[in-house]
Amino acid sequence: MIEPLPQLNTKRFQVALSYAGEHRSFVESVAEQLSRNLGQNRVFYYRYYEAELARPNLDTYLTKIYQEDTDLIAIFREC
Repeated sequence: MIEPLPQLNTKRFQVALSYAGEHRSFVESVAEQLSRNLGQNRVFYYRYYEAELARPNLDTYLTKIYQEDTDLIAIFREC
């Protein structure tokens, strides 16, 4: 019998979503699918954390989330 690998992830989020406003509806559907698969608490999507994000110096806080608290950043932009 093969033992499952232990979870090595110690970061708060597995995936953080970054996007421009015009991609909101598409990214929301991506966030919902990721949440079903990973759990909502493992996906950084702003609507899931609106109360937490209502703070001064939000830019500094977001930088920390994206740089230190997330394994993968998915960026959605025009090609």
